[in-house]
Amino acid sequence: MYLICSTEENSNIIIEQFKNIGIEAKKLIIVKFIVFDNRLKLILETINSYDYILITSSTIIKYLSSVIKISQNPIFLTVGKTSADKILNINPQIVIYPNINSGIHSLCEEKLLNVDFFNKRLLIIEGSTSNNYIKQFLKYIPMDISSVIVYQTIYEEINKNFINYKFDDASNGIIVTSGGLVDWLFTKTKINFDKNKLINTNFYTIHKNISDKLINYGVKNVFVTKDSQVNQIVDLIKSTDGLCDKI
Repeated sequence: MYLICSTEENSNIIIEQFKNIGIEAKKLIIVKFIVFDNRLKLILETINSYDYILITSSTIIKYLSSVIKISQNPIFLTVGKTSADKILNINPQIVIYPNINSGIHSLCEEKLLNVDFFNKRLLIIEGSTSNNYIKQFLKYIPMDISSVIVYQTIYEEINKNFINYKFDDASNGIIVTSGGLVDWLFTKTKINFDKNKLINTNFYTIHKNISDKLINYGVKNVFVTKDSQVNQIVDLIKSTDGLCDKI
């Protein structure tokens, strides 16, 4: 049995893939999102006045579908192939994203140095947990940068009995898909759970930044997909040859 610590959307994708090959898994949904509809409406009204739109998380995209559909002028920037594919499925157009890794740092280092931002308008659409790295990266370029937070991330408060019940389902390993969820797991279990049991559990994840966090918390066995995509988790668990790396 595997325990999936992710969003509802990602967890459902993984569980459906697992069902097809007879793997059992349960969800641990401890994160939810509060969407600011008034800010989405403002973006909808102004989207085509920008030259570039940066979407910092694949989570945001499902809330932005109406915005993306009417977009004609801006070029989209995003943090990985998963996000790019979601945008292209809504509105086929130019999307710039990192090819080698994923995340804001990879986008900046791989792509943004070659983008013509001079005197252009950039809108950054983000969630409440985003950082200012992109703004610092572009601060010396003469351009107009705006940002809007369209949702707030809320982590659930879970009692001791619930944690112990859920972690009994992690006999084969834990799948975790964000650094924030890693922090939540170890913050909560520090008080309510046997940490030694947790660090000796196999962890499966989609990005090196997440695996680095797990290792810093003392986890001994961490496996990560090569291409930062949720739909590769099933291949990661089936085999460590070619599709994934053990850290």
